[in-house]
Amino acid sequence: AESWVEYIPKISACGWYSVSVCYPHIDDAVHDAHYTVYHSGGHSSFAVDQSIAYGTWVYLGTFYFDPDDNEANRKVVLSNESKKGGGFVAADAVKFGGGMGNIARRPATQSTIDSIEDPTVRARAKLLSPFAKESFVTGRRARFWEGARYYLQWAGMPFSVYSHTYGMNDYIDDYAARGKWVNYLNYASDNAPDSVGLAVPIDLSLALHSDAGIDTATTVGSLAIVTTSNNGSATFPNGQSRYASMDMANIILSEIKRDVRATSDREWAIRGIKNANYAESRMPSVPSMILESMSHQNFNDMKRGLDPKFQFVFARAVYKGILKFLAHQRHTHYTVQPLPVRKFSALLSGNTAHLQWSATHDTTESTAKPSGYMVYTRKNAVGEGYKGYDNGVWVRGTHINLPVGDDTIYSYKVTAVNDGGESFPSEELSVCRRSGAQGEVLVVNGFTKVAAADYIDEGSTKGFLDDQCGAIPYRVDYSYTGKQYIYDTSKKWTDDDSPGYGASYGTYEQLAVAGNTFDYPYTHGSAISEAGYSFSSSSVEAVEDGSVSLGDFSAIDLILGKQLRRTDSFTDKEEFHTIGKSLQGRLSQYLSEGKGFFVSGAYVAKDLYGKGDGADSAFAADRLKILWRTDRAARCCNTTGVYSPVLDMEGLECDNISDKINATRYALQSVDALEPRAENCYTVMRYDENSMSAAVAYKGEYRAVVAGFPFETIAKRDERTQLMRRILTFLHSK
Repeated sequence: AESWVEYIPKISACGWYSVSVCYPHIDDAVHDAHYTVYHSGGHSSFAVDQSIAYGTWVYLGTFYFDPDDNEANRKVVLSNESKKGGGFVAADAVKFGGGMGNIARRPATQSTIDSIEDPTVRARAKLLSPFAKESFVTGRRARFWEGARYYLQWAGMPFSVYSHTYGMNDYIDDYAARGKWVNYLNYASDNAPDSVGLAVPIDLSLALHSDAGIDTATTVGSLAIVTTSNNGSATFPNGQSRYASMDMANIILSEIKRDVRATSDREWAIRGIKNANYAESRMPSVPSMILESMSHQNFNDMKRGLDPKFQFVFARAVYKGILKFLAHQRHTHYTVQPLPVRKFSALLSGNTAHLQWSATHDTTESTAKPSGYMVYTRKNAVGEGYKGYDNGVWVRGTHINLPVGDDTIYSYKVTAVNDGGESFPSEELSVCRRSGAQGEVLVVNGFTKVAAADYIDEGSTKGFLDDQCGAIPYRVDYSYTGKQYIYDTSKKWTDDDSPGYGASYGTYEQLAVAGNTFDYPYTHGSAISEAGYSFSSSSVEAVEDGSVSLGDFSAIDLILGKQLRRTDSFTDKEEFHTIGKSLQGRLSQYLSEGKGFFVSGAYVAKDLYGKGDGADSAFAADRLKILWRTDRAARCCNTTGVYSPVLDMEGLECDNISDKINATRYALQSVDALEPRAENCYTVMRYDENSMSAAVAYKGEYRAVVAGFPFETIAKRDERTQLMRRILTFLHSK
C-alpha cells in the first residue's frame, strides 16, 4: 500500500516561494522518490534521486502559495512510490522560501584558537580583534543576501567545507568555501569516485565577479582567471587536464565578445585569460574559472551593466559558452534555447480564447529555433486575488484555442522550447468573458521598457540619476542598494566608510525592487471585469502590425507605464516609443469610428511633445486632445477627481500611487501634467500635491481619457475599480 508524508507550511502572505527538500543518507535509497508540490496553480511532481545529494537542500522549483487557500493547495507530499523494488524512501524536511539568516557569529576568541586541532594552524592563528563580543549575533538579513559561508553551514555542509580558517576569518572562509562546496558535491561521483562526498556529478565551476579594474576613458570589459596547476598537479581527480579550464575560458570569452559586439558595444574589451592562483579557480575538482564580467568600479562599464537588455545579452553569451564547452568536451552537438516569442495576443472568440504569437529569430545563433511552445494558464475568479500558473501545455504551432468560462480571468504566458531548453516567458496577457457584459475592451500592453537609470556624463561629473528617471528592472532587481551621492570622479577611495566617487546610500540594499512585471493587462483587466465588461488583451506589436483588429472592440485601454523613447546607443535608432507612427495610424482609424479610448502613462505627453517630431505632437494635440505642461508634475503622485461637464470624477481619490521604491510595483520618479486642448475636453483629475492637471477627458466625435500617471501604479484595488468603472461608463455612453 502507498504511504506518504505531508508537509504543510504556515504561510503569512501570498507570494512566490522556493521549495527545497532534504533527506538523510540511507542504504538502498531509491533513485526516484516522488515529491508532489500542491500550489495555487495546481500541482507539480518531481522524482528525486535520494542516493545522492543527501543531507543538504535540493531545489524543486518556485511556486505561488496563498495562505487563504485550503491545505490541499499549499503542501508538499512525499510518497513511497518507486520503480525500485526493495528500495527505501527517506523523509526529513521541506523548506518553503529562503528564510532569514540564522547563523550567529562573533569575532574569534582565544578559545577559538585553542580548539583548532592542527597544531601548525593553531600556532599561526591570530585574533582579528582583542575586543570580542560576549554574545553571538546573526546578520539580520534574508538568507540569500548573506555570504556563502553562512548559507553552506545552514545547507548541511561539514565544518571543513565552510570554515577553511577554523572559524578565525569569515571573509576568507566565504570565498574558500565555494570551491570546497563544489568538491563536496562532486566527490563520490564518477568524477571523483575515491573521495567522500554527496556523489553529485558536477561538470564545471564558474564564479561570476565584476571587479575587472578601472579605466575611466572607456569600458574595462571582461577577463577570465584560471589555475592550471594545483599543488603541482595539472590534472583533476578523474584524470582530465586542468587546461580544460583554459578551453572553457576561451569559449566563454569568445561568445561574450561576439554577442556583445554584435548587439550592444562594438568595442567591448576582452582582456584575455589570466593563469593565476585564486581559490575559486584553483580549489574545485572540475574545470573552473573566475569570470570578471566587467568592472563595477567603472562608470562606462556600469552604463552597460545596469541595463537589463545588456544583462540578457551578456548572460545568454555566458550560457552559450558553457553549452558549447560541454559539447566540445563530450564530442556532441548542441542546441541553444530559443529567444522569447513576439507579437502575442489573447482574444476572446465565443467560448474560447484564441492565443497567437510569433517566433523570434536569433541572429547570433542558428540552432536557437523553436520546435514547439509551452502555454501556461492562470485562472482567477473576478474579484479574487492573484493565483499561480499551471504546468502548461505543449503546442507545435504558433496559435491555440483554449476554453474559457464566464466571470473568470484567464491569464497566459508562452515560452519557446527546443532540445536546448525553454526560453524566457512572454509578456502575460489575460482575457475575461463577463456574463451580461456591457461591451468588450481590448487591453494593449504598450509598456515594454526595461532600462538602467538616467545618468550624467559631463567632464568630472558622472553617475546615475535615480531620483530623476530611475531604473526599470526586468521584473525585479535584487542588486540595488540606493541612490548615488558622490558624482565627482576626483574623489578617491580612502576606506570602505569613505569610498569616494560612486558612493551610494544603502537605503534599499535588502529590498527586492519591483520592476516591469509584464503582467499589467491582468491588473487593468481585473478592474475592467469588476466594472462589468469583458476584455481581451494584446501586445502592442501585434496591434501595430495589424494582427489584431481594433474595430472589433467597444473600447481600447492602452498601457504605457513608464514608457519613454530613447535612442539606442548601438543601433542609433529610437526605441520604447509611447505611441509610434504605426500605432498612431491604427488608433486614428479606430477613433474615426466613434469608439472610446483610455491611455495612461507617466510620460505619454512628454514622449509625444518633448521627444517626438511634428507628427507626434500633432497626434497628441489632434487625437488625444492634450497639451503638455511638465514631466515634473508631482513627487507624491496621489490624485483626486474633479467635476467636469463630460465626466464627473468628483469624490474619487487615488491616494496610494507608488511614488517610492518598493517591492510590490514599480515606482514613479515623476509624472506628466497635461491639460485639455480642445472644446469639450476637460481636466477630470488633479494631483493632490499642487492641483496640476493629472487626467483629461474628451467628448466629441469619439471619447477619450488620457491620464498622466500609470493606472496600474494605483495600489488599492477598489480605487482602481472605481476609476475604471467611471472611465468605461463614459467611453461607452452615447
